[in-house]
Amino acid sequence: MTIQNPRELNSTRRKLVALEQQILELRETDQEMNHTDTLTVRSLVRLVNQLKEEIIQFELAQEVAPQ
Repeated sequence: MTIQNPRELNSTRRKLVALEQQILELRETDQEMNHTDTLTVRSLVRLVNQLKEEIIQFELAQEVAPQ
């Protein structure tokens, strides 16, 4: 998936905030996380990193694009 326009950028940023909050909640509520919770957090962290990369790529493309 790649971000195509500013509307998708805003949506991606909202998703990013929600995912980061979910990760924090999982880590705070489950001090003794079971294996499934640990894998869930890892998966969410990977998704957060992917969304951050897509945001950066879109922003860089916007800077380079002719006005």
